[in-house]
Amino acid sequence: MTLLVDYHKLKLGKYDIPTWDGLCYPILLYLRDEQVHSGLEIKHAVADGIGLANNLRHLTYDNSKQTTKVIEDRIGWAYSEMFLAGILKRPERSHYQITSLGLRLLKQYKIKIDRHIVHQQSAYRQHNQELLAQKQSAQHHNTSIDNIADINQMVQELNKQVASELLNLILSNDPSFFEGLVVELLSKMGYKGKNGSSYVTPASNDAGIDGVINQDPLGTRTIYLQAKRYAKDNTVGRPEIQRFHGALDEKSADKGVFITTSDFSQGAQNTAAKLGIILVNGRMLTDLMIKYAVGVRVKNQFVIYDIDQDYFE
Repeated sequence: MTLLVDYHKLKLGKYDIPTWDGLCYPILLYLRDEQVHSGLEIKHAVADGIGLANNLRHLTYDNSKQTTKVIEDRIGWAYSEMFLAGILKRPERSHYQITSLGLRLLKQYKIKIDRHIVHQQSAYRQHNQELLAQKQSAQHHNTSIDNIADINQMVQELNKQVASELLNLILSNDPSFFEGLVVELLSKMGYKGKNGSSYVTPASNDAGIDGVINQDPLGTRTIYLQAKRYAKDNTVGRPEIQRFHGALDEKSADKGVFITTSDFSQGAQNTAAKLGIILVNGRMLTDLMIKYAVGVRVKNQFVIYDIDQDYFE
């Protein structure tokens, strides 16, 4: 493979492997063809294209349970950060493409592009402002953690940050991706049943129904879904709930779930309550995605021990 750049010229971190921001330059070099590339393709191409010795190319983290290669993890971190900054865009799930901003920054800074340049982009600053707004209502913690309540609170705050990123990623994808996501989520929540089925309806003939979950093989118990990928300030109103109810009537259905990335007006909530339609807004959606591990994975797990007093009696 053609060498993108000698890794010795990049900013190096632990293990003498380039840091995530040191890898921004070779990633942009690889993506300058302006084509769409999968995240896995980018990881392999960049990791193989910077001249790493074999032991560094395949090095994993010290934790024996961790199989992720260090270099590939840092490349993934780099393109995720650049996506949040608007330097890359994601036209489809797990696929990336350089933006006009990315091309301009590559031309302007070349190998000098680093975390400071990435983080000063307006899209990244806006992302951080949203995270900060969520934190302002939370209680500030001391640097020492001296009880379980402190740990639980910190976990909740970290999960809030993940939830905010989830919502941004959903909004960056197309509506069909969102429809598939909500079908997968409700299936993981157990609504599909042991022998049931679930599917996204064809866009050209959905008749106001975006997804269907049959809770048994014969489809005698069916849940119909409506999924609206709306910007955070685009509230779902009562007319949309009424239209969804009309679509349910045509199916002679009694179970409907309306899911949106934004929120519902009071009129929509009142109407849904009268018609027996379940509403899920953006905040509830991301909480459920974290709870049922849709679009997320466990980063770390900690075991906290307590004294077994019975043992000493």
